[in-house]
Amino acid sequence: MQTKTTQAIRALFRFWQQNLGEGNPAVRVKQASDFIAEWENHVDLAKKITKHPATRKKMRERNYSILDVLADYIISADQVAERRAEYTVYNPDKEYNALVKPKKDGTELSLLMDGELEADEDDSGIFQAPPYCVLEYDVKPDLPPQKIRKNS
Repeated sequence: MQTKTTQAIRALFRFWQQNLGEGNPAVRVKQASDFIAEWENHVDLAKKITKHPATRKKMRERNYSILDVLADYIISADQVAERRAEYTVYNPDKEYNALVKPKKDGTELSLLMDGELEADEDDSGIFQAPPYCVLEYDVKPDLPPQKIRKNS
């Protein structure tokens, strides 16, 4: 005869295999809640007693609680579909940079001052400005910014 813990672990693995393809988050939450209601009086769901069903075939793996496995089941989202969703979630740094830093599309130029000019490594005296830079002497007071020659 199996112990309640062994029965719960086997039921968890069956649950994982049968329900993993469920795409609706509300249904996943309901299924996990039903599993918890069925087993909460028989085993300690918070005790780390089982391998994770998704990675159980790895050699050295830590134990997880049944609640951890169910939480992973609930949040198991199709990441490819999530990236293509209309309201995707980005890294906070990426969102901040997109708002604060303008994109360099060639309309923004850096001004290179005369004191910043240095000769090339071979000391030929020829200077090649970095892309999207304007030399100080290329800026004229009567010349609109769109007409300034780019050094590229």
